[in-house]
Amino acid sequence: MPTPQPWDIWLVRVPLKDCEDYRPCLILEWRSANRLLIAPLSSQYQLFRSAFHISISDADPSFPATGLKRASYVVGDELRELSLSRFKCRLGRLEGELLVRLKTWLGEEGNPHR
Repeated sequence: MPTPQPWDIWLVRVPLKDCEDYRPCLILEWRSANRLLIAPLSSQYQLFRSAFHISISDADPSFPATGLKRASYVVGDELRELSLSRFKCRLGRLEGELLVRLKTWLGEEGNPHR
């Protein structure tokens, strides 16, 4: 298995609400030798809130590099620190303008929403 890196998108078994399904997640940072900080992704735009979420548009030229099948958003108010054992496979990564927008949203001092 490749090693997850910040800005990669992986399928991860994430505990959210009443289930623990595999879902696409953005890797934010390593926290220890086997634990990473992730942000789940969602494509359910009826739940999108601009104060806590950032869009990953399928119209962006770098969208194909994400490995996602449809437009999604980073669920910034559901950050999780999870063990590497929950990681299944790498889908892709954020690049180009998508990565620039995410880093701007996170701010130079880290995510203000943590």
